[in-house]
Amino acid sequence: MVVKNRKAQILGDGCSHEGTMVHITADYIKSVFNETIRKNVFVDLSGRTSLLIPTYLILKMIGVNKHSAVPYNENTARDAAFLLHTPYLSTEAHPLEKYLINPFHKSYLKAFGSKAFWRAESLDDYVKLGRHGLCNNYVGGGTIWDRILATSEKTPIRFRANYIEAIKKECGISYSNRIDITQLAAWCFRELDFDGAPSASRTTQDVIETFLGTFNITEEEQDALFEITGESIQFNLAPLDMTEVRRECFNLDSNADIVMEPLLQQNEINIERRVHFMSINPSIEVISELLRIKKQIILFGPPGVGKTWIAMEIAKVSEWNGNVEVVQFHPTYGFEHFIGGFFPASDTEITKADGGEVAADTGAPLKIIYKEGVLPRLAKVAETNPALLIIDEINRGNLSQVFGETIMALDRDYKVVISSHPRECELQLPENLHIIGTMNSTDRSIAIVDFAIRRRFAFIRLEPDARIIREHYNNKTKIEEDSQSFDLVDLFERINSRILRSPALGRDFLIGHSYYLLPDKDFRSLERTFNFSILPLIEEYSYGNPSLLVELLGENLPKRLTGEVLLGAIMDFLEE
Repeated sequence: MVVKNRKAQILGDGCSHEGTMVHITADYIKSVFNETIRKNVFVDLSGRTSLLIPTYLILKMIGVNKHSAVPYNENTARDAAFLLHTPYLSTEAHPLEKYLINPFHKSYLKAFGSKAFWRAESLDDYVKLGRHGLCNNYVGGGTIWDRILATSEKTPIRFRANYIEAIKKECGISYSNRIDITQLAAWCFRELDFDGAPSASRTTQDVIETFLGTFNITEEEQDALFEITGESIQFNLAPLDMTEVRRECFNLDSNADIVMEPLLQQNEINIERRVHFMSINPSIEVISELLRIKKQIILFGPPGVGKTWIAMEIAKVSEWNGNVEVVQFHPTYGFEHFIGGFFPASDTEITKADGGEVAADTGAPLKIIYKEGVLPRLAKVAETNPALLIIDEINRGNLSQVFGETIMALDRDYKVVISSHPRECELQLPENLHIIGTMNSTDRSIAIVDFAIRRRFAFIRLEPDARIIREHYNNKTKIEEDSQSFDLVDLFERINSRILRSPALGRDFLIGHSYYLLPDKDFRSLERTFNFSILPLIEEYSYGNPSLLVELLGENLPKRLTGEVLLGAIMDFLEE
């Protein structure tokens, strides 16, 4: 994306970019305010609370938090106020008496010109500390901010420990009534350009992540205060023209008779993008490139993150020309299976025995032959053609025993003698042979993998990724039932956040996104998946510790509920 962890000019940067750079359309910005008439993007604010969320966001951009007091920075407050409130671009002059305070108030069109929604002071006046400035909301008798801020001093400032609950109470925020982060983010960053590849939904995510990073929104705050509705922002190549937005949304037809001054004396605002949706995994292209360079990789992570799926997708490319072998390691899988050994033979195998298959007559009716294992067999193919070996559940076998003396062959520079072969043949792995292993981090810690194996593989960790759930459903992740709805991603993230915080479990026991890719996107399908896939997995994690199960899922969800009772339990769980 164009704005990532650097100073980005609100005027737009003049750099050339890879890919197609796009802008948010005027039609989408107008639709935001049409929607606001029906539902306020800042929740149903009224009276003195109408400025609470905008002021909270200004303080967040300054860096105010609950852990340590920070000084009030008027310059940063000015930047935040511009992003949140001003119906002008940074290249346009600013009419003093038309400085918008709360653009999202649902009564705005009926109350045009009211001092409750417009500020006569300049932008500089508004963000100053003092009786008529921003902080008049919490000094000089502002009882609301006394419950949110830990100090009544003008500076430094710190949030109280329970500030999120106080904000929710003051604004009437609940799980089903949260701030529409998509529309708010689009308004704040209406002037920036974004990478348009590969889709509107992915670019929408970039806009949201820019909002989360710039305003320093924590995961706790996002979970409690903000809602991702799943809608996609509209983009096109042309920069936004605010003229028709001001005319149709704010009744501002002309600036001809208004005394103007520059909107921003400084032309930079610190815009940052922050990865937020649990994690972002490397793409198949990146994994394939690493496989090409390193020759052998291991994909590892908790169940359901797509380890085997990614390996199989890589196996589909034409490069291999069908030269792909898939094996699964298990406790009884040994050297004789992987490299070669003697096995009971059928009459057909005895007749065909030659080369790699050597028949042995024990004097008994049962015959055995030497069978070449999958690794040397595929190595022969790779001498002339690219070949791929996929080892599923690689850590379920005894790796030192399975590889034996052939571990050195993974370096590609060594020939090793297979001593168990009746002819003591040599093995050298060609450059054309590539190996992908998959490893479930809940089965066994990767720390116990033999160091000689570890140093010869590149390890790629895969995490639960909410983006994949959203993309699977084209951003429509709401589950609706009996006039109620909840976001499937919210359930995914709430369960995983509890697993992550649990001292008994942690990162290796998260539940992957594939569990939430339902056969049908409806409540009945979720009910079956939760009761017979997700819940049994968490029960296994909590085996012998019933209190841990309650800690992770609450009192009711572990009871295998159905219908309205399960729906109510999920809603209660998400409200907690």
